[in-house]
Amino acid sequence: LEFKPRAADALGNYHGAVVPFATVIDQRTQDGSLRVGVSHKALNPTPPVQESLQAFRGTASAQAGPSRLPFDGGPAQLFFPAVHLQGGPLLSGERPYWRTRVTITNVNPVDQRLVRFAFRTQTDTAAVVPFASLGLPPGGSFVYEDVLEDAFGIAPDQAVYGTIQFETSKREDGSWQFTWQDIDVQTETYTLDPNDFTINRGQFSTGMEAVSYLHGYSSFQSNLGTAQFDGGENSSRVRTNLVLTEVGGASCTVAVSAYLPGSFVPIASAAVRLPALGYVSKELFKQTLGLDLTEVTDVRVVVRQIDGDGVFLAFASKINLESGDPDNILLRPATAGTGR
Repeated sequence: LEFKPRAADALGNYHGAVVPFATVIDQRTQDGSLRVGVSHKALNPTPPVQESLQAFRGTASAQAGPSRLPFDGGPAQLFFPAVHLQGGPLLSGERPYWRTRVTITNVNPVDQRLVRFAFRTQTDTAAVVPFASLGLPPGGSFVYEDVLEDAFGIAPDQAVYGTIQFETSKREDGSWQFTWQDIDVQTETYTLDPNDFTINRGQFSTGMEAVSYLHGYSSFQSNLGTAQFDGGENSSRVRTNLVLTEVGGASCTVAVSAYLPGSFVPIASAAVRLPALGYVSKELFKQTLGLDLTEVTDVRVVVRQIDGDGVFLAFASKINLESGDPDNILLRPATAGTGR
């Protein structure tokens, strides 16, 4: 999609912005998976330094210069979660099997791109980090149906989860050797319909784009270091998982709190330590907050950074206990004075 401005104000400035969305619907299960459009300008690991400094929360850090930015002001890394996991039993007793599909596209119409990415497992943090690489021609696209098996050779029956990290490096002449500039990465966590045993069974999935610390929903964009969402649920119908990932290359500690509808006092809070580039995925109410609650809905979840120089990104995954259908919801950053 190409957007062309048609109107300007009295000073000649153009205003307004458009974000395209698409919903991919499985015709067998009728499950919808959201896709979010991305601007070509956002596919850049090295944004202008001044813009980064203005976005960085805290005047002391901003005045200290680029060295106080994540990755010492250098190119940002790109991340997305990946899994091979057997899910908990559904109401039917069947268990879904989760895996990750990835579509990598070079949107540059002229230049080819070479990407290099690593899988950082959280099931064995001492394991050797495997790498994979992929070359893409101008406008080219490639799909991994199961990125952990197809790119890293991890067997389907091996239960692992963690993040895939796209790295950047330059040659001596300053040109890119490996980069995600102009690279759009769209992911799906999905399971084949666990209640259908026919050869043409459908799937349940949830879509998500790969993110860097410059993503609009990371804590880097919040001068309060806080992100939140409304809609946490633990019931006979839905389970909520909370996923936290560090995307700034430094450790941090966050406080996770839950609020019942209309309440300003949390029913529980817990501190979670994230190592540099760490990834934590747990059930929200019992495993993260230690609550033994059932049939609670519309719970507000707030994640606030309380220590460290890291940058976190958080999302909730709401899973339908009958079908296994997941929905990922990014926690939005909160800023002072906005009431959000």
